[in-house]
Amino acid sequence: MRKLYLRSDFLEMIEPWLWGRELWFGQGSPRPLKSNSAEEFRSLVSNLKLNDPFPFFLSIECFSSPLALTENDPGRLRISWDFLLDLDAEDFDAARRAAYKAKQVLEKFNVENYLLKFSGRRGFHLIIPSLSLDIFQPGESRLAYPKLAVMLAKFFEAVICEPEVKIDLSVYKPRQLMRAPYSYHEKTGLLSIPVDDPLDFRMEEAKPENAEIQQFYARSRPGECRKLLEAVREWFKSQDRNEPGLKILSYGKVKEGSKKGYGWIERLLEKPVDDGRHRLLWLVIAPYLVNVKGFPIDEAIRQAYNYLLKCSEIRPIREDLRKLAEYYVNYAARTGLKPVSLQTLKTRNEYSELWKILKPILFISG
Repeated sequence: MRKLYLRSDFLEMIEPWLWGRELWFGQGSPRPLKSNSAEEFRSLVSNLKLNDPFPFFLSIECFSSPLALTENDPGRLRISWDFLLDLDAEDFDAARRAAYKAKQVLEKFNVENYLLKFSGRRGFHLIIPSLSLDIFQPGESRLAYPKLAVMLAKFFEAVICEPEVKIDLSVYKPRQLMRAPYSYHEKTGLLSIPVDDPLDFRMEEAKPENAEIQQFYARSRPGECRKLLEAVREWFKSQDRNEPGLKILSYGKVKEGSKKGYGWIERLLEKPVDDGRHRLLWLVIAPYLVNVKGFPIDEAIRQAYNYLLKCSEIRPIREDLRKLAEYYVNYAARTGLKPVSLQTLKTRNEYSELWKILKPILFISG
């Protein structure tokens, strides 16, 4: 499997999944691990002291600093999260029916951007990207985890109505992992491959010798799951169930989104800085241009590049500025990352250095 994880087509496929996620390669592998690019991932896998074959896992959440997880509360480092519906059953036909019904649920609520893959054993993983679930004000999406994820899972369980299928709620605990796309399953020898129609899928397709690696990530639209989340809220109300996450969906946030709360980023774009440029581009500027203002990729790259040029005039940035802008803008577009909120930058320890840079620039007191 090491050879598979080092293949150029696998590296191209996995790169959009890497940034901000905790990585793990099964028993005997250190944890946490991280990699920000395909090249870093290649080096990491090459140097792993593990016997082949071995699996590969990714965190469901994205973190500002994955390597700091052992010393910090994961909630403080969380910047976004995907929804994972883990469908498993002893009867594989039941699992296939459940996966098909889950797809039908999403289609009913006009959710087009999601991923479905075989688990590698007897089930399926359905993944909804974070941006599609973000109906909240700046910085509040990360606070909806795990309550909102648990509510979604229970809603799917009721609507799918397959008693033989188990939906694993334990995956919504902090720092839980999902099997990465095309990961080897150590118990079956099969790969966790993408699936189009689960009713037609056969396990033989997941044998390593039969699998062809293809691109596997979901584009997303901000708030694409709004109608689905409204249905979840109403269903829980009709059941008279006092779920912890119900308040999240009931305190007025299920409304058309606004760009309020982002004025400070507009001010930042007018004021170049001499430090923290990479992190600001990753966590603030690229997500803002793509996923808040909704600029086309080319225009977002142009604006990010122009900002880096202004920053480099103050203190030179040694890397290729256009490549930097392209990388972070494309990453924001692929992952649906939203900008870190000003309150988060101000109050959380892991952003203290960035806050020191921003505070005088934005003329903020306190």
